[in-house]
Amino acid sequence: MYIKGVNISTKLLIIGIDGATFNVIRPLSKSGYLPNLTKFMEEGTSGELLSTMPPISGPAWHAFKTGKNPGQTGVYDFMRYDPQSYQTRLIHIAKIQGLRLWDIIEFYSDFKIGIYNLPTTYPPDKIKGFMVAGFPLLDDVQDYTYPLKLKSELDELTGGHRVDIRFKNYKSCRDFLEAANEIIDQRVKIYHYLKEKYNPELFIFVFTSTDRIQHHMWKYMDPNNPPTDSKGKHYRKLLQNYWKHLDGAVGELLSSVDESTTVIVMSDHGFGPQAEMFYINKWLLNHGYLKLKEKKEWSKSSKNSLKCKLREMLKFFEFPEVLRYFTQKIIKRYLTEEIPFQKILPHIDWSQTQAYTPPHTSVFGTVYLNLKGREGKGSVDQCDYDNLRNKLILELQSLNDEIPSLEIKVFKREDLYKGRYLEEAPDLIYVINNFRCISQTSICEGEPFKTESLGKNYSGTHRLEGIFIAKGPYIKQGHWIGQSEITDITPTVLHILNIPILDDTDGKVLKEIFTPNSELARRKIHLVNVKNEIKSKNQALLSDQKIHRFLEDLGYL
Repeated sequence: MYIKGVNISTKLLIIGIDGATFNVIRPLSKSGYLPNLTKFMEEGTSGELLSTMPPISGPAWHAFKTGKNPGQTGVYDFMRYDPQSYQTRLIHIAKIQGLRLWDIIEFYSDFKIGIYNLPTTYPPDKIKGFMVAGFPLLDDVQDYTYPLKLKSELDELTGGHRVDIRFKNYKSCRDFLEAANEIIDQRVKIYHYLKEKYNPELFIFVFTSTDRIQHHMWKYMDPNNPPTDSKGKHYRKLLQNYWKHLDGAVGELLSSVDESTTVIVMSDHGFGPQAEMFYINKWLLNHGYLKLKEKKEWSKSSKNSLKCKLREMLKFFEFPEVLRYFTQKIIKRYLTEEIPFQKILPHIDWSQTQAYTPPHTSVFGTVYLNLKGREGKGSVDQCDYDNLRNKLILELQSLNDEIPSLEIKVFKREDLYKGRYLEEAPDLIYVINNFRCISQTSICEGEPFKTESLGKNYSGTHRLEGIFIAKGPYIKQGHWIGQSEITDITPTVLHILNIPILDDTDGKVLKEIFTPNSELARRKIHLVNVKNEIKSKNQALLSDQKIHRFLEDLGYL
């Protein structure tokens, strides 16, 4: 029996490392750069933590804090698509109502909870303890802490609290990494301050600069394709030292807790190279699924000739990184025959269009059918829905034969998701070359498949396989559990804290991490039926173009 207000002696620390992957951690561990994480893995249980599909920080961190798949929450992206208007809007994921991990803990206990820099938590909740909201945040936002006065305390403590780091603000990769190292030191100072002031029983503390660094500098740290030139080797060494610095910070956090505390180190997704792009709307146009009112020739022009010359210049001349960044932006915006979806919209003949793809985070690919009754100008009858989807799947999969270097996997939405918001998912979701190839919704010149990265300073993107490492009084030592899912974290944490689990939770308790015959291994899993009243999702819509540009700078849009 559970009584609200019961005191629980167990403490738990969750350390998030955004985008961390064993593909980076293992070789660094072997080379001696990560003594603290290496020891932590040896003394605990580890495994790959599978992200949401797609592996995007917004849906992934929301799945972490709810234990539910996107089909139950409606969070498939940082954006929400309205097929009636054919418009995409950014959303405040934190405002989407539903019980989060801390809501359940607060209901059943007197736990004091501390949350620092957890993505998708703005605006912060008023919890028993504190919350410092995480990405996406604007640099000038003021109300991202609860209590509100905590912001001024952090500013005073650090000489100016830094909420995030953006590559474009720095002249070089070296400057970017120096700033990232400074943020690590700032985070450690903040951790000790918050722990001493609040002493939370549950403390969630997230490092996010790892994600930013890997997006922009993966090519220098790729374990399967290490750089051979002197510049690349230099940056690789700087990155190794960054990870060593981060490992030292994690070590400080680990040493701050006693042996009765259970600690989990995890990531929201993994990482890998990005070197290809697929323009899905161009492919749909070529195959007759997308129709325009007038024919437009996507031919090479003098603009494209100038574009090529400028790109060649960037290869052979050493420009400051900030100048290189803006030059790439100018080339893409003004000198490329690439038409964004929003500019295509007025020219689409919806009466003849069967399938299309609206803007979304570029990590994955989607296709929507122009369905009657759902889309504002639908043309596809409901009775043709299944046949058309199957036809599209076969034609997309035929790309595997047409392009030898391409491997495409196509999924129906019901193969990936379940729940009340299944109907809001795209009709088809696809992945090309294990996310190495990102999806673009603009219409490009030439062929739809291109072997190029999103930009000169963009070489990494997300993968499904994140990390899970746990250590505690009842956790197996030196154990590997294979793969678990990010939705498993919430029910596992609740089980450790002896708090009931909602019966509609998708994740499972990771019983295999507990030592045999221990209290946690023997403890019965308690499920409860809690009706969760969902408020109107319209409250979650955003119109802030600054946030849109922020996500665009990260290569997400």
